[in-house]
Amino acid sequence: MVRPRKEWRTAGQGSSRSHSGDFVYIRNEGDGSEELFNQRDDPQEVTNLARAEAMLPVLRRFRDHVAQAKAHAPAVTDADASPRVASAPDLP
Repeated sequence: MVRPRKEWRTAGQGSSRSHSGDFVYIRNEGDGSEELFNQRDDPQEVTNLARAEAMLPVLRRFRDHVAQAKAHAPAVTDADASPRVASAPDLP
């Protein structure tokens, strides 16, 4: 089972990135697009697995994790250009 780390990081311009095991999940907050990569098999992050039906359980786990992290994130103004890290509650 994929267990995302207890943190996510905004990667500038409204995107967030989370890692768990071999997987990297990226969500563009502007248009809601998602990317999922297996860094062990695809270290260059070329093949987006987000549309693969077999990856749906992995995507759900990341989505839930990011939603929890956002709920616990401190408010940040648009003037704050530095990336932020938010801690989510421990995952079950």
